[in-house]
Amino acid sequence: PAERFVAGGLEDVSAAVQASCIMAGPTDLTNETFVESLRRAKEQSNSFQWLGKLYDDAPELYREASPITHFTGATGPVLFLTGDLDNPGRDTAGMEKLKSLGVATRQVVLKDAKHGCWMRRPWFEQCVDAVDAWFREHLK
Repeated sequence: PAERFVAGGLEDVSAAVQASCIMAGPTDLTNETFVESLRRAKEQSNSFQWLGKLYDDAPELYREASPITHFTGATGPVLFLTGDLDNPGRDTAGMEKLKSLGVATRQVVLKDAKHGCWMRRPWFEQCVDAVDAWFREHLK
């Protein structure tokens, strides 16, 4: 309701996500490699902590929680950011689906970088520059 947002002036601005950046995150929580890692980690997996159930007890929950399930032609452009020492291949299925839907997507792979590299130098600046350029290109 308007009375809850006193600043106003944004009535003509869409609340839909207009562009995004996925920083080394999975888009498919049901692919075989990811599920095997869940089975090894059991209740210690982040996915169990977030979803409250193991994959084998609720595969439909994991499918519903997978971003790739919700990609459509109306999805805003998506930048994938990862290190070459992390798992760049995890982005392939999401990027392929987005491309098949006509959604702009790109992957930036940072050299000699592990998971979480965006919080450390020298990758911090590279990440800021890549994300800034992506949003400048796609946010109007």
